[in-house]
Amino acid sequence: MSSLIHQFKFMHSLVAGKMLSQWFVDKKQHCTLSVPDLLLPVPISAWRLAKRHYNQAGVMADFIGKGLGIPCLHQWAIRTGSSTQHQLSKLQRKKNAEHAFALTQRAINTFVPSKSSEFVVAIVDDVVTTGVTVDVLSKLLLQRFPDVKIQVWAMTFTPPPKSTLYQFA
Repeated sequence: MSSLIHQFKFMHSLVAGKMLSQWFVDKKQHCTLSVPDLLLPVPISAWRLAKRHYNQAGVMADFIGKGLGIPCLHQWAIRTGSSTQHQLSKLQRKKNAEHAFALTQRAINTFVPSKSSEFVVAIVDDVVTTGVTVDVLSKLLLQRFPDVKIQVWAMTFTPPPKSTLYQFA
């Protein structure tokens, strides 16, 4: 799993991304968590997109959406900053992320039902390290769509230092 994530994230392997997404689809089919109405990949900056030629979260969301029959909306938010998060501390990530994202003018307007029906979205990211990015994006969504329920879907997360998740018997 770690090797596939590394290949997908840093070696631009779309095959690794497809394999990770298929694994996620297979696992999701055995999970009791409700299926969202819409997948929202975490946006990347235009500079990063030009350099990498794809958005990892977008690739995963597309594969997962096709596998589970869930629509995916790429143009729901934009990344206004160009700095990367992966080498920043949690405090630096928080400060950077607070000004790094904005919802687009239409965001998810055309998908949210006009009647008071529960609408669930899943923010899709490849790796959740500190949770700052998905927290900021969730707050932006809830400011404009207070009744929307939000899930976070990621391939993996980085446990905090000295995490008990790494302790083995």
